[in-house]
Amino acid sequence: MKEQDGKKRKKKFSPARRIVLKGGAALAGAALLAPATAGAGEPAAGRGKILRQTGPARTDKGVQVVHSVCLGCNARCGNRSVVKNGRLETYSGNPYHPYNHLGDPVAYATPVGETLALPSPVCAKAHDAPNYVYNPYRILKPLKRMGPRGSGRFEPVEWEQMIEEIAGGGQLFAHLGEERHIAGLKELDSDEPIDPAAPELGPKRNGFVFVTGRLQAGRKQIIDRFVKD
Repeated sequence: MKEQDGKKRKKKFSPARRIVLKGGAALAGAALLAPATAGAGEPAAGRGKILRQTGPARTDKGVQVVHSVCLGCNARCGNRSVVKNGRLETYSGNPYHPYNHLGDPVAYATPVGETLALPSPVCAKAHDAPNYVYNPYRILKPLKRMGPRGSGRFEPVEWEQMIEEIAGGGQLFAHLGEERHIAGLKELDSDEPIDPAAPELGPKRNGFVFVTGRLQAGRKQIIDRFVKD
């Protein structure tokens, strides 16, 4: 008995556990296989071939092919959009951009017509560009705060109102009970000194106005050096 107790017992491998592992392996295999398969009843596409067309092709008549760069992330990969009747239809990589071809893009001197049939990869996030452009919940007008700061409540306003308030300033949130005065850009176009005690700074119009979009990694650090105290 002691010898049996002293030996390491092997874990029992139940049939139920074996079935679970087999199922997991099958799912993993299916996930790896999915990108290389086509639709039902269609042969799988080989290397460098487009799996399926979901809209007008780049070589169709009546379409406009627009080459640009993607703003979906910091990488700025190239993109190639197919526009038909003024509407963005499909999205693919830009064959002239090094990021889409591992640093070996098509030469700039190559006529566009010769590249239309060439596949050019781009990530799934970029492929979803038409959804960003035509999403029914996309922001179409400027938004102005309609609740306390931090409430997350905003209302759409017309572009003319936005320009007038940014330029003119004033008590822009008086309707919310806020009495503070917000300086507009017109007030900055003034001969009044920035600091009467430091006349060498010059008038207010010598001030610095900083307007930016996304402060992302890389650009944020260098901007902070010049903008923040």
